[in-house]
Amino acid sequence: MCDKLIELDAVLRLYEQNFRNLHWNAKGNDFNDSHKSITTEYYEMVSKDIDAIAEMLAMFNIDPFNYIEAVEYITKSENKYLVIDSKVHYTRAQIIDFSAVMLSCICTILADAIEEMTNPIDAGIKSELETMLYNYSLQTRYINKRRGEE
Repeated sequence: MCDKLIELDAVLRLYEQNFRNLHWNAKGNDFNDSHKSITTEYYEMVSKDIDAIAEMLAMFNIDPFNYIEAVEYITKSENKYLVIDSKVHYTRAQIIDFSAVMLSCICTILADAIEEMTNPIDAGIKSELETMLYNYSLQTRYINKRRGEE
């Protein structure tokens, strides 16, 4: 019943770290925009939502993942998720491209998690997931504007 919510927990934990790696490894002329604006905004957004998802899982008596458990879950998954190499420096264009992939992926999993919430008692959880989906979909659309600013 909560398979997609569990997957979302794992993916958000991975992507939060990915956004942090992009933040720490930004380079080039647009360092400030890449380092401060784009990546900080996203890892803070994901971090906040990890807490909300963990609380939702607790309502279903499911323990949320720690980072190691999340990576183990993702490694065993049939789905492929973006893993950012922490030993590489990234340009603004690369950061935007990777961010777009992660934001789109989060939207997909959120949409699937929303579909899982069919019990009327889960209406509040479903509503909160819908708000998250709205916020990530806005960022997915906005990332294309950032791409145009290059």
